[in-house]
Amino acid sequence: FRAYGQPAATIPIADAQTLVRGRQHTTGKECLPCAITIGEMLQTLERPADGQTPAFFMPGGCGPCRFGMYNCLQRQVLAHTGHRTIQVLSPNQDNDFYKEFARSLKRVSITTLMKTFWKGAVGADLLHKTLLRVRPYANDPSAVELLHRRLLKQWCELIEKRQPMRTLAAFMEDAARDLTALCSSYTPRRPRIGIVGEIYVRSHPFSNSDLIGRLESLGAACELAGFSEWVYYVNANNIANARRKGQWRIWLQTHVQNAVQRSIEKQLAAPLERYLGTLAEAPTAALFDAAQPYIDSAFEGEAVLTVGKMVEFFRHGFDGVINVMPFSCMPSTVVGTQTRRLTADCDGMPILNLSFDGQEDPSLTTRLEAFVEQLRSRSGIKTGQKAIR
Repeated sequence: FRAYGQPAATIPIADAQTLVRGRQHTTGKECLPCAITIGEMLQTLERPADGQTPAFFMPGGCGPCRFGMYNCLQRQVLAHTGHRTIQVLSPNQDNDFYKEFARSLKRVSITTLMKTFWKGAVGADLLHKTLLRVRPYANDPSAVELLHRRLLKQWCELIEKRQPMRTLAAFMEDAARDLTALCSSYTPRRPRIGIVGEIYVRSHPFSNSDLIGRLESLGAACELAGFSEWVYYVNANNIANARRKGQWRIWLQTHVQNAVQRSIEKQLAAPLERYLGTLAEAPTAALFDAAQPYIDSAFEGEAVLTVGKMVEFFRHGFDGVINVMPFSCMPSTVVGTQTRRLTADCDGMPILNLSFDGQEDPSLTTRLEAFVEQLRSRSGIKTGQKAIR
């Protein structure tokens, strides 16, 4: 948005007070991300304003997940709390996503907007993957976090200035060198844990009780399913829907868009992968194939991606997988019904289902300690963990 002259800022990461604020206007039956985002909106409106009327960007969707209804409830809550004039921009994640996105900006082509959006999003995704590869093995993890925050800020500035790909790729080369310089050795080996599940909760430290931080403190190394995985999935669904309806122009446009996005990701990932191994996302078709024995891709939503990613993690030698879900999340619950079969088919690889509702779970520490110790025992890794944070 800022790259095209529209003032914009991300809302600060939520905390317990944010959830309390959101719970005041929900019934408790909504999923955790819904309550948190409502709380974030209300807290934003309660802060001192700079004279401008804010609007919120909250993507929508259709399908089995309640996510598509968030914006409807948010508008009702805003009206109920005296903010009826506040707009919620909610483009649907279908073929018209970028078209709806572009309507709020003047004189910007959809193709140009898509490329700029994607460079920013996938670059941030890659930097976070790099952080997770380096931090567990660094002598000073806090120094890695500090450098990552600085690099992310610089990345946002490059996107805002709409720098060319050669500049962005050069930045990634420097970032890879600087981050890996903080890691003297990748030994002794730590248990490798793949984190999958509902995209908001798995990515949001407050929502998941700082799951990755806790696991790293126990001596594990984690890999988080990326945001870009979901965008490629939306592309695949749009292509399938366009083919089914005979919308061949949309079918071709989405194929081209997907190819461009894959190309951008590969160019940005290449400098990092020279230091850290594969970071770019696997083809969506490969995830569908991996999930097929358990969930058909016709069952739309994150469930098929989560199952496919679990199999992918197994094939890449991970020691275990954690399925992160909001309490009562329907797609994640469906995944939970398949984890025993997945463990049996994946050579006994342990899979832990964790449900989060925003409340502190006193048993979480014990469960994570037991899980990490189980992985060590299965893989023959010697104990060397620090005390849990």
